[in-house]
Amino acid sequence: PAKETVLELSLRTSLVQMAEFEVKAERDKGRVRNDMAVLSTRTISIEETTRIAGGINDPARMVTAFPGVAGDPAGDNTISVRGNSPRGVLWRLE
Repeated sequence: PAKETVLELSLRTSLVQMAEFEVKAERDKGRVRNDMAVLSTRTISIEETTRIAGGINDPARMVTAFPGVAGDPAGDNTISVRGNSPRGVLWRLE
């Protein structure tokens, strides 16, 4: 079971002019984000889309590189995971 994280922070005012800043959360890639998922799930970051060969920044093409995932030979973006119907695939984009 997951534990709630409580942070109590005190902030100080400080003015700094900058072009931009980026906030990133560290995630445990081995932990499933949806506890209701019966089998396995996989989270793919934007950085990973540029590293997986043949993905061309397309998540549907990228996941066909994983074991148990097959793409449609016709070239559309339907995929089959472990022999199941493409209708059973749930995509969540954030």
